[in-house]
Amino acid sequence: MKYRLPIVVILMVMVSGFGCSLKLGEKPASKTYYVLQDPGGKGKAYRERPLSLLLGEATAPALVSSRKIVFSRTPDTRSFYQYASWTETPPRLFTRLLLDRLEKAGLFSSVCRRPAVVHTDLQLSVTLIEFYHDAGSRPGTAKIKIRAQLFDNRKKTTIDQRCFSRQAAVPTYDARGAVRGFSRAVGLILDDMVTWLDETTGNR
Repeated sequence: MKYRLPIVVILMVMVSGFGCSLKLGEKPASKTYYVLQDPGGKGKAYRERPLSLLLGEATAPALVSSRKIVFSRTPDTRSFYQYASWTETPPRLFTRLLLDRLEKAGLFSSVCRRPAVVHTDLQLSVTLIEFYHDAGSRPGTAKIKIRAQLFDNRKKTTIDQRCFSRQAAVPTYDARGAVRGFSRAVGLILDDMVTWLDETTGNR
């Protein structure tokens, strides 16, 4: 009994034997933070309406509200990139890009963003329904789906509501490629939204 090796010694020998497979001491890959970009509008000139617009902060389901970048390999599953994240949540990033695009389009006399305490003629609310990299096949596509509602604050009625869905090819099968695809899809969505607002408010 006195010659039996302590259990701790035995375990140390076992671990040393598997040192290569465990890759002890290896540092994890560094994390990269991405900013959603708008490639730019079509450069079309719009007629300014004598209307003010309040843009509410975009909302989204819990999965889309995370700062993690979502991808999917099968239609019934969603996963996150481990070493890549957004600088802010997609709803906040999208709201900022939409505000910039509306200001550049010049459709309205003024555009405000919540939580501004100001009375406006119209109010626009947006919900991000889908925002993920469809990686079922290489390199995949970036898919975005949103719902927008335009409300008349003067008449207390909904003017119109619509769903917009766009997708863009992802150049590389990774987070960096997914972000580039997202930016292209967002640019198309913003084009569609400005066109919709132009048509909807043309006679007001």
